[in-house]
Amino acid sequence: MGRWRLLIVTLMVIFSSAATTGAAQSRRVVSLGPFITEDLYLLGAQEQLAGVTKYCIRPPQAQEKEIVGTVVEFSTEKVLALMPDVVLATPLSDRRGVDVLRAAGISVVELPQPKDFDQICRQVEQLGMLVGRGAAAAEIVIAAQQRVAAAERMIAGRVRPKVFIQIGSNPLFTTNRDYFIHDLVARAGGDNIAAAADSGIYSREKVIADNPDCIVIATMGLAAEEESRQWRQYPSIAAVKHKRIFVMDSYLVCSPTPVSFAESLEQMIRFLHPEAAEMNTTGAF
Repeated sequence: MGRWRLLIVTLMVIFSSAATTGAAQSRRVVSLGPFITEDLYLLGAQEQLAGVTKYCIRPPQAQEKEIVGTVVEFSTEKVLALMPDVVLATPLSDRRGVDVLRAAGISVVELPQPKDFDQICRQVEQLGMLVGRGAAAAEIVIAAQQRVAAAERMIAGRVRPKVFIQIGSNPLFTTNRDYFIHDLVARAGGDNIAAAADSGIYSREKVIADNPDCIVIATMGLAAEEESRQWRQYPSIAAVKHKRIFVMDSYLVCSPTPVSFAESLEQMIRFLHPEAAEMNTTGAF
């Protein structure tokens, strides 16, 4: 009798799990964040994606979805017309709009801007469970973790250059230790000169005083060549003196997924430790 009871309980768990997965896979989703949209495509859940923002451009197919607004402001009317089961928001999403959706009975899940690679991975796992793609999420995370670990091993023990990351120009903006780009620089074998800053707003005078060995400019709505020219006016900075001013795709730097983090890490290592990249014999990058 005990065996039969165990069998019945086991079958109930299996069928319950299958039903939950089926319900999750049928959910219509609206994404209010570029990194969320990219994660959903990585998970293979694009068919469930009903609406996105105008800044959800990775992959390009995302722009074929209904555009509901920007990362900050979105049309509650457009979102409601799509009849989503869940809206995936970010801390930048308009609070009044989020409140309107919740008052209308729409489930809104807010995903915070990740602070490091581990949180990026946890968010993909959370999304995977939400849309019934848990197994796909696990595969993505494991592959990215292996790729990141291999990259970190390549530069272990090397001298750590001082790095300034520029992600905005008016005002000059960077990242402190509270944002995942700090983790990216650290894992790439560099020291973020703005790690202890109270906010991302920085001055050129402070950069000059900190004397970074490398400057990395994210092309986030600014003319990268013009910014490079601006920095070249300060030849006393080590990065200028040794021609170590680099440009990085803003979506690699500012729209994190486990895959884009691994790509960004490999590119950052090429910037900070070119000799290690040249010695790489694995063919990974």
